[in-house]
Amino acid sequence: MTAAGRDRFERRLEELAEAIRDSGARMLVCTQSMVLHRDGARDEIARISRNPTRQRELVETGEQLAELLARFAERHRAPLVDAYRGIAPTRSHLVDAIHLTAAGERRLAGLPARRARRDAAGCGHDGPAIEEWRQAR
Repeated sequence: MTAAGRDRFERRLEELAEAIRDSGARMLVCTQSMVLHRDGARDEIARISRNPTRQRELVETGEQLAELLARFAERHRAPLVDAYRGIAPTRSHLVDAIHLTAAGERRLAGLPARRARRDAAGCGHDGPAIEEWRQAR
């Protein structure tokens, strides 16, 4: 992901957060489950690009997006559902590069929402926040 692309994405997220806040709604952030994952099947990643260098770049972009969304959730004190790390990037969970199967949707529904926080080791989670989120609605 280019620096300009990352900046544009972050600006759009901030605009979205402002619109959500202005509407009175509570925000819940969810990362994207995708084949572009370090544990993604190589044959599935190869369907997106045959170039090994491009494949690595795409996987890095997937990881960067997941981290960016985790930091965004932390900044806005929003619960985070981490589908990127919580749903295995397999054919049983993904119809294609990003769309979930029924099994993937069931897995997503079972993932806990966690309050994101930063610690000395990097991005971590301090426990479920879904009940707090539900009560505040």
